[in-house]
This record gives sequence, structure tokens and C-alpha cells, in this order.
Amino acid sequence: FSERHVGQLNKFTSKVLLAYDGDFAGVSAALKTGYHLIKGGIECEVIEIPDKLDPDEWISKSGPEIFKVEGIQRSLNLIDYHLKTSNFAELNAPKKSEIVHQILIEVKEIANPIISNEIINKKWVLKERPIGMAKKSDFELQEEQIDDISENEIILKNKFISFDPTQRGWLNDAPGYLPPVQIDEVVRAMGVGEVVESKNDQYQVGDLVIGFTGWQTYNKTVPSDTGRFRKLSDKFPIPTTLNVLGATGITAYYGMVELGQVKEGMNVLVSGAAGATGSVAAQIAKLNGCNVIGIAGGESKCSWLKNDCGLDEVIDYKNSSVADELKTKAKNGIDLFFDNVGGEILESALNHINLNAKVLLCGGISGYNSTEPLPGPRNLMNLVIRRATIEGFLVMDYLPNSQKALEQLEEYLENNQLKHQEDILTGIENCPDALNRLFTGQNIGKQLVEV
Repeated sequence: FSERHVGQLNKFTSKVLLAYDGDFAGVSAALKTGYHLIKGGIECEVIEIPDKLDPDEWISKSGPEIFKVEGIQRSLNLIDYHLKTSNFAELNAPKKSEIVHQILIEVKEIANPIISNEIINKKWVLKERPIGMAKKSDFELQEEQIDDISENEIILKNKFISFDPTQRGWLNDAPGYLPPVQIDEVVRAMGVGEVVESKNDQYQVGDLVIGFTGWQTYNKTVPSDTGRFRKLSDKFPIPTTLNVLGATGITAYYGMVELGQVKEGMNVLVSGAAGATGSVAAQIAKLNGCNVIGIAGGESKCSWLKNDCGLDEVIDYKNSSVADELKTKAKNGIDLFFDNVGGEILESALNHINLNAKVLLCGGISGYNSTEPLPGPRNLMNLVIRRATIEGFLVMDYLPNSQKALEQLEEYLENNQLKHQEDILTGIENCPDALNRLFTGQNIGKQLVEV
């Protein structure tokens, strides 16, 4: 417990009950805690937990109500202060309480008390470049102590971490739209965190923000123009914010509305349609009056798309042939193909594009774990014959102007017009497993880890 916790505690109360165990370690902890409470202007009443009584049992059964502010009860590397009362252990409880209370009041006079930095960050770093599907041994979970912040820095306590197929590509030592994650570097990821400490005028303690947080429990950083964090309101739950109102939802909006220019009557095909991006893209097309076909893997995902999201047709690529299914379910051709998969599905779709069709390449999950380059579609000449266009796009190009998308997506959510699902694992230790769930098809909707 240190001065940074006093700022958090001040938001809840101006008076604290300080309960301590009567042994030397308990008094040491009480001394250190009381020092910061008094220094921070918080009144504290001291009480000793009865001998031979488990503190947790005392608190739950017979102790008074205690504010359980996040972080206060974490195990810290406490520094023992030497108490100059040789017979302290032999004193009765009231006398111990009296002495400790007096020490707490006068502790400011104790010469140079040593205070430890108590925020311990757990972080996943890359140790080996994955070959094929990433293995847990390709990463290492490390702990580090976060030092005090400098000017313009903030510390985030991460709440949720987002997982997207593109993260697998960042682990390869290959050029891309972002630099590869380096060996011994924290694995890159979007997430939502709370500002717990700030020396940056644009971010206040308590702000909830979304941005690149990484696979870690805390993040000390200097927000920059290219690495800013967007502040969030409490209007929607955090999982919804990382899903529909996050990068995946913004991708779906700009792909469909700005690039695809969807309008009533268009025939739209979406691959990866049960994923975080694909499901929003497919529903936006449907809300704009399109005939929508979705491709997904498994009966439950296809049922959700058809019955909950309202798609006109679905194709289960795990239990049927996409090429054969398109012959009957895309009889009127394809005006717009929003592709998240690539590979054979892209080739099959190109056989059914209409005149002046558009093919938008959003992702290529079928090849992210491949150890050899995938063969390209053998029917690219269909683009020439049909005078069609094929275009790749990245959400990063649209994030600076994302407000238009967010306003529309929020409206859809408020009117219950967008269905969404989040698949949430709990605990920082589950990050590698969460990434792989995207490629095994285990996830349902947006994959997240609650830190």
C-alpha cells in the first residue's frame, strides 16, 4: 500500500478502519499503511485482530464493514520497520493498539521511511517465432515492477484484452502494416484499461480508455498522436465496446458502407460471418436492405446467423462444400463479397461475381498459420470478364475518423438492431489459448480475456 492508493481510496471515503494482526509483520504492515493514510489526509481508526483468529474469517464473520478498494488487499513486498519496543509481543491487545496508534500519528517523524514500488505487471512476451499454430512455449509470462511515472506518462490497469486473427501475423518476422512483435517484446493487442496513475493532462485517474494495451495486466506508457487512447463512457459494457464499438465493428462499418457502398437489393456474401467483424458486416448489409449470405463453421454458428442475425442464407463450410452451396444459394450472383478468409473460399466466390462486382479483402484467416505460401485463386480473370474490382483495406486508415461509424453503431445497439456475442476467458494466463481459439473455431463471436 502506498500513496498512489490513497488517491483511489479518497474517491470512496475519508475515514478508514485499519485492522492488523498482532505479530511483528502485522504491525509493520499497519505502520506502512498508516503512514500513507495520514500523509494523504485520511483519518484511520486502529484495531487489532484477535489472536489465533484468521484475518479473512474475522473480516467475513465478526469484523466491521471494510471498504474493499481494488489493489489495497493485494499482497505487497512490504518493508519491515523496526519497532523500538522490545517487549511489544508481550503487551496486551489494548496496549498494542494504543502504541501502534501513537506510532501512526507520529510516523512522519521517523527518518526516511523506505517505500517500495508495489505495482507488479504480469506480461506475455514473445520468445520464439511460431511455426504454424502458436504454442504456449512460444511465449513467456514474466513479472516486472512498474516504477513511478514521469511527466506525460500514464499507468493503465488493463480490464479486457482483445484477440483478433491479425495478431498471429504480427508474430511473424515479416513486413506488414505494423512492425513485427520483436523477441522479448510484449505481445501487441488492443484492450480496455483504467487510468490508475497519470501525469498527463489529457488523462485523469479513473478514465476508462481503449487502445493498444498488449498482453499484460498493466501498461505504463506515454500516449502519442499515433498511439492515443480513446476515452470511453459507461454507456455500454466493456465487452461490447471492444466488439461492436471496437476496431472490428469500425472495420465492418467502413468496409460495408464507405467501400462497399451497400444499398437495397444488392447480393452480399460475407465469409467468416460469425466472427467479430463478419457478423457486424453481415448485419449492416442486412440493415441496408441487402440479400445476405453468410459463410461460417459449425451448426451453432450458422443457426445464430440465420435465426438471430436474420441472414437470408448461411453456408456451413465445415459440413458442406462452399463451391457447391454457392451454386444454389447465390443464384443471382454476388454484387459484393466481404472476405475475411481467403484461400479456397475466395476462389469459389470469384466464380459467382456479377458485372461490376466489388471484392473487399478484410482478412485471410485461412493462411495465417500456414508454413508455406498459399496458392492464389486460379480464376482471377473473372475480375476482368466481369469488370469487377478487388480491394484490400485496413481499419487503421479509418480510426482517426471513426466517430461517424461509432455514432451509427451505437444507434444500432440502442435500437437492438445488432446482435453480438463475446467469448470471454478469465485470467492473463489464458492469452495464448485465447489466440488459438480464433483458429480452431472454438470461439463464439468476439474473443476476449478478462484480466
